[in-house]
Amino acid sequence: MRRTLGTDMQHHGTLKDTQGILWHASIRTTGDIYVQSIDASVQQAVNSRTTAVLEGFTAPVEEMGLEGRNIRRPAARRSSAKLEEGVLVSV
Repeated sequence: MRRTLGTDMQHHGTLKDTQGILWHASIRTTGDIYVQSIDASVQQAVNSRTTAVLEGFTAPVEEMGLEGRNIRRPAARRSSAKLEEGVLVSV
């Protein structure tokens, strides 16, 4: 994940910013190991494949417990919830 972050950060900040995020003492460590350049053709191929895989996909918002941008808290975290016969119910 550190290499992914380092590589992605090259589009969002400077190498010095990336060094700070990754907590490297040496900027050479950041640049030589954690930031990798990706050819435009490779990035285009990956994006094309991702688009093909996700074609027609829509997130099941209702199943995720989301209404717009308001996230419902899981019942298990409610202080008023209890377990009855293996089923979590609100009280």
